[in-house]
Amino acid sequence: KYLVFLRVQNNAIQGYIPNEVIKLKNLREMYLYQNGIFGDFPPDIGLMEDLADLRVHENEMWGKLPDTFWSLTKMKKLWLQDTIECEQDEADEWKCMQSREKGFEGSISTEIGT
Repeated sequence: KYLVFLRVQNNAIQGYIPNEVIKLKNLREMYLYQNGIFGDFPPDIGLMEDLADLRVHENEMWGKLPDTFWSLTKMKKLWLQDTIECEQDEADEWKCMQSREKGFEGSISTEIGT
C-alpha cells in the first residue's frame, strides 16, 4: 500500500489490470506499456488520487475510459497511444500490429480540466 512507483514496462505481463490496483493510494507513476495487458481500466481508477503519470501504450487495451478517470486531479502525463491487436497463428506464434479497430473509444470528458 506504500508503493509510489510501479514500472514494469517492456515485459511479457499478460492479463487485465486488476481492480486491486486502486488500493495503491500513494502510487504516482504506473508504467505498464509494451506488455500483453488487455481489456479496460478498473472502474474506480479515479480513487488513485496521487496518480500523475500513467503509461499503458502498446498494449491490447480497449473500451471507454471510466467516468472516475477524469477526477484524477494530479494527472500530468497520460499515454494511451499505439493500441495493438494480437492474434495467435496456426504455428502457435503471436503476431501483433497496430489497429484502429481496437482501442479506447468515446469522448474526452469536459471534466478533464478539473
